[in-house]
Amino acid sequence: DAFNFVNAVSCYAADECWAAGYGTNAQGTDAQTLIAEYTGGQQWLQSSSTNPGASGNMIRGIACASADSCFAVGIAYLTSDTWETLIEQWNGSSWSTDSQTFAGAYLQAIACPGTSDCYAVGSDSSNDAKAYSWNGSTWSADTVSDGTDHPFSAVACTSTSNCWAVSNGTLFLWNGSSWQPSYTAPADDSFTAVACESQSDCAAVGQQGTSSGDTALTAQYSGSSWTVVSNPAPGSNTSLTGVACDGTVNCW
Repeated sequence: DAFNFVNAVSCYAADECWAAGYGTNAQGTDAQTLIAEYTGGQQWLQSSSTNPGASGNMIRGIACASADSCFAVGIAYLTSDTWETLIEQWNGSSWSTDSQTFAGAYLQAIACPGTSDCYAVGSDSSNDAKAYSWNGSTWSADTVSDGTDHPFSAVACTSTSNCWAVSNGTLFLWNGSSWQPSYTAPADDSFTAVACESQSDCAAVGQQGTSSGDTALTAQYSGSSWTVVSNPAPGSNTSLTGVACDGTVNCW
């Protein structure tokens, strides 16, 4: 049997969402993009998507700013050992592959605070951070300070001058012109996801290393600093891999 993997979901309304990932054959090879739409609060329907990579294509992240403005990002394998970024764009009626690509990089996540503003993050084969921004017409490579051996895995934005990206135990802040390391957790702790309700209210989750085993890690941003906060995760050997906030005071 074939295998299908869903890696990300983005909702622009309570009953309108997109999910994205990839599917493989029974041998786990020949990966092809997979995008599905949840419309009208009724059911998920697979949408036609593109596959520019001859040796495989995987979508890792998706973000929608409106009903007719979405981006899905990931990696396109040109051969078994060469790849480039995969960026697909939804215009309200169909998905198409963006003509811009960045060789040797793969994208893990994307956030779009506006229809003309998106931020995609990932890394390269050396595990160095890679980040790109969309201005409504073109993608540009962004400057990442101290990005060596800091692969980006998640991103959340509230505006064009306020985004957070996750890189293992470090949280990077986008200040409108470059990504800067802002908070580093203790050596045995790592983050996997981040979400923001406003410029002064964000949450990050992951796992916290302790002498009795890993436990779930939760941290909160108050607008000036990050603070690790307690959580009700049961016992040891637990971790959190995703977080979402509803725009009020609630995060899950």
